[in-house]
Amino acid sequence: MQYFKADVTTPNWRSILVTRHLPEKLSRLEKLSKNLWWCWNESAKDLFRSIDPEVWHKSGHNPLAVLDTVSIKRFQQLSEDKEFLARMKDVLDEFDTYMAAKARRKDPSIAYFCMEYGLDTSLKIYSGASWPATTSRKRPI
Repeated sequence: MQYFKADVTTPNWRSILVTRHLPEKLSRLEKLSKNLWWCWNESAKDLFRSIDPEVWHKSGHNPLAVLDTVSIKRFQQLSEDKEFLARMKDVLDEFDTYMAAKARRKDPSIAYFCMEYGLDTSLKIYSGASWPATTSRKRPI
């Protein structure tokens, strides 16, 4: 019999990718959460809020964080909730109509996004300098 020495002091690194897996009936929530359309559409915000109001609040109203945080058990409940599914269908129909109109546009479009204004509170602003409230220095005029 031969024995081999195992080197247990050397770490064995492995990459692990953890992703969300929504039930099939809710799978389009992921696409919706990745399109900024939700941030100016109240019915979409209400839909994400209704998944879990506490998580919605704690996440800073961020739908991706909601989808990453809520339990699979809750998503399974929602996939069988006829009221939630009806509201989701209405929101997705509105989203699809918006996207179809955008696709039919023939004229060139120009968009200017200034992050100083921000798009939604869940999207952090990193532009410009900030002055701490505790500073005694005066801001230049």
